[in-house]
This record gives sequence, structure tokens and C-alpha cells, in this order.
Amino acid sequence: MKIAAQLFTVRDFLKTPDDIYATLKKLKQIGYNVVQVSAMGAIDPELFKSFIDELGIEVCGTHSTFDRIINDTAALIDEHKLWNCPNVGIGVPPEDMRDGDGLKRFAELIEKPAKLISDSGLKFTYHNHHFEFKKFGDKTGMDILLENTDPETFKILADIYWLQAGGIVPTAFLQTHAERIDFVHYKDMYITDDGRQEITELGNGNIDWVYITEVCRKIGVKYVAIEQDHNWADGNSINSLETSYNYLENIIRQ
Repeated sequence: MKIAAQLFTVRDFLKTPDDIYATLKKLKQIGYNVVQVSAMGAIDPELFKSFIDELGIEVCGTHSTFDRIINDTAALIDEHKLWNCPNVGIGVPPEDMRDGDGLKRFAELIEKPAKLISDSGLKFTYHNHHFEFKKFGDKTGMDILLENTDPETFKILADIYWLQAGGIVPTAFLQTHAERIDFVHYKDMYITDDGRQEITELGNGNIDWVYITEVCRKIGVKYVAIEQDHNWADGNSINSLETSYNYLENIIRQ
């Protein structure tokens, strides 16, 4: 099981190719040998390939737009193969596809590109938030997604924080849907003084990462990507990724 940095976390440091190189170098110095590509500024894929080759960094997955996955599938596959990246992902469906009917429509539209991705030897991954666990009649949005997709071609990038926020027992979800999951997101959760759920660095919240990591190992998870959307230590997302890496690396080493 490999620890990755979700680059969405450090998006403020990824505006230009020079920024991207410098940030990858810092992450490598922390200990990250793997990244998930998301929210980068414009960069030629070949140039990015030269960066990761020079630094010895693996790309485990991406988040691309719905539009690009649907309309630019072949080029997207080629880009992933250039980077030796196994997972073509979407971070969130379009806003008009987040209710029951919308998620069913999303499942129908994603079927063709997901199959093309699978046929190419890669995997399509869907990253959950908490809205998929809202009920539409007697089914959740996730029920609708899973019932209308092929487990061979539609995989889940299980975000532990958002499972917890959606009222789901993360370990139960992982075990129930193990055939669709070999890639997960870790970010911790704490409760604010006014009772809200909030994101924090691993080890600074309430989620039981030791047990969750044990279950991830058992179901064959290959990549654990650390993601922190905001609320960074000292306002610096790189510092937050370092704190989380040190905490998780100690757990995985045990």
C-alpha cells in the first residue's frame, strides 16, 4: 500500500510549470513518491512526464472533468499511458447530476468512456462526497450509481472523510464494495465548538486510521492518497501534507 499526495491539496502552488516542479520536489523531500494529479495549471503532458521521471515520482491517478472524460477519452487515455498512471478519475459529477435522476443519467453517460478506459487496461474511478448518500425515495444516490454501473468498469475512489460525513461506516463500505475499491482518500475529521464537521490533518481528528488502514490492507487497497481541501496548518497546505504523511507512514510501517 503506497501513500500518495492528492495535488488538489496544494493547488495554490501549481499555477505554472515552474511551480509544479518546485512543489513536486518539496513533496518528494517530505517522503511522497506518489501523487494524484488534480487542479494543476496548464502544462504540456510531456514536460510533466519529464518532471516525474527526473524526481522518481509515480502518478497513481487523476481527476479530470466530466466533459473531458466524455468528449476527449482517447487523448486522456494516451496521457495516462504516457505517465504510467493506472486510474482515470472524476472528482465530482456536474451540479445538475447530483440528485437521483441526475446520478442515473451520469451513470448512463459515463458507461461508454468507462468501458473504453477499461478496455485500454486502465481504470475509471469515481470519487465520492457525502451527497451520494442522500436518499431519493428508498435508495441513496450511491445505490443508484452502483445499480446502474458495471463493477468491472466503474470503480470507486472511496473518500473516508466523506463516507463518515454521509453517515456511512467507512470500513463497512470498503468491505461491501471491495471489488470496486483499490484506491482511497484519507483526510481526518474533527468537530468544531459549534458542532460542525471539519477537515484536518491525519491524527488531529477523530477517525480511527489504524483500523481503517487494516481493513484497506485486507481488501487489497493499492494507493492511499492524502487530501486536505482547506484548513491547513499555519495556512500552508504543504505543511499539512507533511504532518499527515508522518502520521500515516508510522501507521503503515507498524
